[in-house]
Amino acid sequence: MIMIQSLLPLVFLATSSFGGGCPVPPCEGGMNCPEPCPAYAADCDVAYGSEPWQLLDVYLPAGWTPGDMSRPTVFYVHGGGWSQGDKRCKTVLQMIEPLVIAGYPVVSVNYELTQQGANPGTWPQPLFDVKLALAWVRGPGSQLPYGLPGCVAAVGTSAGGHLVNLLGATWDVAELAPLPPSPPDLFRPDLVLPISGPTDFFVLGCVGSCNDSSCATCPQGQVCGDLSGPGLDTPVEQLVGCVWETPSTTGAIGARSRTCRRVPCTQRPSSALTQLTGDPFIDASPIFWVDGGDPACYQVGAVCDPLVHASQLLAYQAALVGAGVDANLVLENGSPMRCLHALGIYGPAGTAMLIDQAVTVWWPSVPSYGTGSFCR
Repeated sequence: MIMIQSLLPLVFLATSSFGGGCPVPPCEGGMNCPEPCPAYAADCDVAYGSEPWQLLDVYLPAGWTPGDMSRPTVFYVHGGGWSQGDKRCKTVLQMIEPLVIAGYPVVSVNYELTQQGANPGTWPQPLFDVKLALAWVRGPGSQLPYGLPGCVAAVGTSAGGHLVNLLGATWDVAELAPLPPSPPDLFRPDLVLPISGPTDFFVLGCVGSCNDSSCATCPQGQVCGDLSGPGLDTPVEQLVGCVWETPSTTGAIGARSRTCRRVPCTQRPSSALTQLTGDPFIDASPIFWVDGGDPACYQVGAVCDPLVHASQLLAYQAALVGAGVDANLVLENGSPMRCLHALGIYGPAGTAMLIDQAVTVWWPSVPSYGTGSFCR
């Protein structure tokens, strides 16, 4: 189902003071990050791995009973163009607090950023990180003192939306599984809720780009994000460590060495991948991994998103439905003068309301509800 709606007057907009154009939303771009650990947090900076960035925060409702399954764990992955942002930014906390008050246990995670150690080409480490963090929720996090539910709704905004889409689409892909080896079910969220999540990097270079924040001249067939120009000059290129124009290169990328194989635009994959292609613009795109075993997906975006064009979400919705996955897409059709991206679409509190609606109203209405290994 695709819903195009205009609910902006009903919710507080974090973008109401933005003025013209669309700057990067506060905190999503790394502003005021991180905030101190709030008093309502159960624990902050819990290690889910051995790397310094592999940390998460745990939030439990007042009077929490360990093992309570009345609400799923909300597993949140922040945005920031894969290069900035934090699990405890100001607007992230403004979204988490009302969820905790509503009775949800929340886990907010950090992952390796492309700016950490001036080391572009982090892919696929950010995906490995969020998979390890999800496995932590169902391992140590499910035990005392937290007792988190293993039933998980994975929520991500912007770059975090891309990563939770990948969680849902690659949970059973052996080549994209982190070490140490674990049962793939540990990496499978039960519900995926990406907000302004990019889904297709390959089309960015093959179809064209558009950076029109008013959306007045942005054709539906184009997407926002420009892969042209020399060097690693876009967030996507920084993530995958490859320059779009270079057909094939091998060399050092920061501390890593990578061969970047470019698949011609005329050879776009026409069916779901079963193994890596070697082209990171394909391999890091959730749309190429969709199959019928993926969890239910509730996408949220905006008709006029200057950073992730609606065509990315529409194409992903079509792929999910075509594979038989329970899927829903909500597109906000609000004023193009506002920053309709990620937490800026409905504001932090409005986003929390939307998450609750997706979990309590839409999700129970679909056939796959309650069929996951951890939700029974």
